[in-house]
Amino acid sequence: VLRLQARGLRVANGAVTIANGDANGDANGDAKGGKSVRIDVGATHVDAFDLFDKLATITGFDAHVEGADVTLAGNADLEGALALAGHIEAPKAIAIEGVALPFATPAAHASFTVGGSAKAPVVSLDGKLAPFAPGGIVVDGADVALTVDKAHVAVDKLVARLGAGAVHARGSYRLDDGVVDVSADGDDVPLARLARALGATELEAAKKAGSIGFQASAKGAAKGRATLVVDA
Repeated sequence: VLRLQARGLRVANGAVTIANGDANGDANGDAKGGKSVRIDVGATHVDAFDLFDKLATITGFDAHVEGADVTLAGNADLEGALALAGHIEAPKAIAIEGVALPFATPAAHASFTVGGSAKAPVVSLDGKLAPFAPGGIVVDGADVALTVDKAHVAVDKLVARLGAGAVHARGSYRLDDGVVDVSADGDDVPLARLARALGATELEAAKKAGSIGFQASAKGAAKGRATLVVDA
């Protein structure tokens, strides 16, 4: 039986590169199936790491990943169940080499758990987002809860605040075939914010008094030739 114990582990700055597509990339390091993803990892510290047979116990893990501070602790059976929990504090406008993001990411803080098994992990996250502007629509902040596994991403709760109004959304996305099933309800969403996102000047947007409410949903495949049906 293997027994390994370590205390006060420290790792200097480094990076993790995830290949995307064919391993035989071009001279720029791009894989034939697309660009590789590079994740920069800053100084990492672990208070204690214990490995007994196939059970690992981690205490006081602290790392700086792409500008975000990540803490983690718990147990991991290398051939069985995972029971890890942690917290993340992320600054705004995180940039990951090889990943094209549709808008500048907001600052965020969240707690998370990692369950399931080593072969089929399940990550659950619950946190808050600072102001951001997806698609040019200014959002004053949001609460989000989601679950991610190898097969899909499920948004259990998304409450985006816009002035005196809010948008409540939920849904899921299957990673293998791109099938989505999402719905959203808007209450008292300011018309001026929508007008700005559609290209109106500040003067024109200021004339858009009032707010709207709506219900919308989308079901079907977001990629491939299958049909995506949107109702509003």
